[in-house]
Amino acid sequence: MVAQVTLVCGPPCAGKTTYVRERAQPGDTVLDADIVGQRAMTKALRGPLEGRVWVIRCCPGARARQVLAAELGGAEVVLLLPTERELLRRAMARTHPRRHVMAVKAWLRAEAAARDPLPTPMTEW
Repeated sequence: MVAQVTLVCGPPCAGKTTYVRERAQPGDTVLDADIVGQRAMTKALRGPLEGRVWVIRCCPGARARQVLAAELGGAEVVLLLPTERELLRRAMARTHPRRHVMAVKAWLRAEAAARDPLPTPMTEW
């Protein structure tokens, strides 16, 4: 069976896990390092993917998302990108707000630094 992979990307606090939770069906595979751990995530991505698979990654930069999507067999890319104000509001509501605020700001800097003219086919939500 060929895998149907959706790569859900965006900064911390963007709602990636919620997005997938609202769309995944019973039997789908959800690969989220926050839930399964980085080692398990890396191992799963190296193995064969089958069925409907959701991969949740921060992955700043259009080129990085395109490369990862290709490595995942041509995954559909969904980029979740709330406003900075909304991201920081969500970060402040988390258990470790300072850590989350720093992570959001780091992702936004990395995304801005990675801007290039390469268009990336993706669904923006």
